[in-house]
Amino acid sequence: MMRLMDETAATVDALVNELREQKFALHLCGGPHGSLAWLTEDDPATDPITMLVPAYRMIEQTARACGFDPDRPPCLRKITETF
Repeated sequence: MMRLMDETAATVDALVNELREQKFALHLCGGPHGSLAWLTEDDPATDPITMLVPAYRMIEQTARACGFDPDRPPCLRKITETF
């Protein structure tokens, strides 16, 4: 998982704690409990990753404004089966 220093940090921390209590194998980038090496804050190598979140939010808002449901695109169907 990736933890950013933004409004999602507390939620990510709580989720990490919950998953670790349930003995899930989990690696975390960033934050005080990170288990993976991390780059410094605002490192240019990570900027493209953090820029994806607002881009995807804009894409979703645009799709909805045009009358589309991004969770149910026309002519596309995904079926996931668990065995």
